Amino acid sequence: LLGHQYDEALEDCTEAIRRKNDNMTAWTVKVEVYFALGRLQEARDELAEVRKTWGAGNETIEEAFKKTDFELRLKRADDDLYRIMASVEAGVIPEVREGEPLHMNRDTRTSKSDIQSNQEKTSKADTKSTPKGSRRGNGRSGSVKRGSKE
Repeated sequence: LLGHQYDEALEDCTEAIRRKNDNMTAWTVKVEVYFALGRLQEARDELAEVRKTWGAGNETIEEAFKKTDFELRLKRADDDLYRIMASVEAGVIPEVREGEPLHMNRDTRTSKSDIQSNQEKTSKADTKSTPKGSRRGNGRSGSVKRGSKE
C-alpha cells in the first residue's frame, strides 16, 4: 500500500482470503485498498457477505462495515448536493427522483411543484418592465448564493 500498488495489494489480499477466509489482516488491508481506489460499494458488498457468515459478531468486520456504509452514504449525499447545486446555478429545476430525499432539513424541503410554481411567478415578474437602475423587491432571486448565510 505504501507504494500505491493497489492492484497488486488487492490481488494478494484476495489470494490470502481465498486460502483462509477469516484472515483479518487480509480483510483489513483489502478494505483499505478499496477505500484508496474509491471502490466503496465493492467494499461494502463484500463486508456485507462476510457479516452473514464467519464475520457475524466480529467487531473488526462490523466496524469496517459501518465505516464503509457511512462513507458510501456520505458520498452519495455529496454527489446529490453537487448535482442539485449545478442545476440551480445553471437555472434549471433540480431533478428530484421519486422517493429520494433532498438532503436538507425536512422543514425547509421544497417539492418539485413548489419550485416550478415559484419559477413561474419569478418569470412573470421578470417580464414586467423595470426602470433602468432600479431594483425590484430586495434584489434577491429567491436562490441562495454560494457563501451567503441564509
